[in-house]
Amino acid sequence: MHARCFVNAVNALEAPVEKAEASMDARDASSVDGAKQLLDKCKSDMEAVEARNVAMGSPSDDASIAITHARAAFNFAVSKGEVVDEAAADGHRDTSHAKDFRDAVAKARETINAAWKAVHKRIEKLIATSMQLTEDAREELDVLIARNDAAGRPEDKSTESLMTAVSAVSLAEAARERYRGSPNEDELVDAFIKAASDIGDSVTVTTTYIETYEETITTTVTTRCTVIRERLAKLQTRNKPDDGEEDAPADSATEALAAAAEAVAAATELEESVNALDGGADDKAAYAKALAELVVSVETAEDALDAAKAALDSRDANNVGGAAEQLQEMTKVLLYAEG
Repeated sequence: MHARCFVNAVNALEAPVEKAEASMDARDASSVDGAKQLLDKCKSDMEAVEARNVAMGSPSDDASIAITHARAAFNFAVSKGEVVDEAAADGHRDTSHAKDFRDAVAKARETINAAWKAVHKRIEKLIATSMQLTEDAREELDVLIARNDAAGRPEDKSTESLMTAVSAVSLAEAARERYRGSPNEDELVDAFIKAASDIGDSVTVTTTYIETYEETITTTVTTRCTVIRERLAKLQTRNKPDDGEEDAPADSATEALAAAAEAVAAATELEESVNALDGGADDKAAYAKALAELVVSVETAEDALDAAKAALDSRDANNVGGAAEQLQEMTKVLLYAEG
């Protein structure tokens, strides 16, 4: 009697157990199918973030590290999915395999999201840097243009390099405006970042050329200033009367020398202004302008000194000629007297 009751009880339990097993199978099958769908999405996202990183040059930074971690997590999820498929093909059901697969897929999803977040953070940082670089380069370039204009745009390395820098900055500014119009377009983002990075060297090289040019001109014109003052002093000494009179002769030579003295004084004043700036002024363009003005002023003084010397030479020649003529006349008188 008791045995029959037990058997009946066991038989009565078979149906609920089979139903529970079917329910668990259905749950596992459903969760596995869902995980597989998510894994497919992870696959496309994984490939996309890797491609984005390659397009940006795969720099050694936190984003690249995050992508490496995401790839490892994704591969692990794929391997767990293969375990589930093999078990199902053999007719075995193990809920732990399904759970491991689901957990692995969830982890892959999490790390891929983190990888994308790191890439976006990198892009934000690069864009901010590129914006600042382009803005700073434009400010520097405008000053370089003014300095080169003040120098007369010489046909040299300075001007050639400046034209290259102008092109680089203009390209970056154009790329910046295209990016602003479509900030979510990867190609426009990368184009702006690259264009901005290409600016640095061109502006730096141009600055070096122009500073070298200005240093050379400064050294040369300083020497010329010393020379014109020395020339003036010699001409003024030459213009002093030999007979001890205080005033120099009131003639065109003295007038020319006075004009030369004014020109030298003007150049000296400008030289002092340039030295006060000393190339270290915040306004580099002001220094370049003052230097260019000094060069012109020195040239004017040199011309004036040349004119003064020519006038003095002419006076001396006339004086010598007059003395020779007087001597000749005196000689004639003496010869006549003796005869």
